[in-house]
Amino acid sequence: MSSLHTINTQQTEAMQHCSTCCTSKDAILFFADGVVHTLIQKEMAALKQKGIALYALSDDLIARGLPTDSSHVQAIDYDRWVDLTESYKNSVNWS
Repeated sequence: MSSLHTINTQQTEAMQHCSTCCTSKDAILFFADGVVHTLIQKEMAALKQKGIALYALSDDLIARGLPTDSSHVQAIDYDRWVDLTESYKNSVNWS
């Protein structure tokens, strides 16, 4: 069963729990303060290696002065977020 996991917090516990639950059919979307996790390249690379699609809301990256061009995480807009929500069977928020 595929799920879109969303993370909107900097708390490492939320990221740890999400990482444990994700499978190769899932995706993670970072938004709000959750976008800071995209800076942890080793963790993003490990998730990517598991086959998990990684996205971050570009407006939130820009608002926090974070790069929008990552080799592991695709920056997206709100319209793409809606598309992702429609394409996954479940949505799980980690906050």
